[in-house]
Amino acid sequence: VLLYKETLRIDPEYSKAHYNLGNIYLNQGKTTEAFRHYAEVIKIKPDYVQPYNKLGLILFRQGKFNKAKTLFLKAIQIDPNYPEARKNLEILNRYSSTVEH
Repeated sequence: VLLYKETLRIDPEYSKAHYNLGNIYLNQGKTTEAFRHYAEVIKIKPDYVQPYNKLGLILFRQGKFNKAKTLFLKAIQIDPNYPEARKNLEILNRYSSTVEH
């Protein structure tokens, strides 16, 4: 974490450092911090597909299904062959249909 923070102090727009910090924070259960770093990646590099998927996962876990779906669809729009976003969208669709009934 310290190495990535130092990297961002030197270069605040280094998207991979933000993405990797997001992953670390997500694995630690620090979703607010993870969300902030993934969102920063998208601001810096809007065609970077993985952060959309990760943000979608965070929102899905928070029960924000429509927002999560939008992000999964955005990831698929950027890369139609991105399997993680397709899988997560399928899971979300199945889960949300069972919750609604």
